Amino acid sequence: MDRRRQRMALRTLHLVLAVALGCYVYLPPAWTGGLRTALMIIGVPLTVITGLALWQHARVRRWLRSRRTVADRGR
Repeated sequence: MDRRRQRMALRTLHLVLAVALGCYVYLPPAWTGGLRTALMIIGVPLTVITGLALWQHARVRRWLRSRRTVADRGR
């Protein structure tokens, strides 16, 4: 998967999770009973991870590349 498709997939997942969280916050509690556990266990952590990945992707990629070159030099 190239970088453009990867970023688009992360963005789509992040937006879907954000909509689910928005529904949880703004809908009456009686309507979101089954959604509560799924959002607490899966939704919130995934939203945070995808948000951080979108925000810091270039920095993490550079860091991983520099680690790889340092490890190759050690051989």
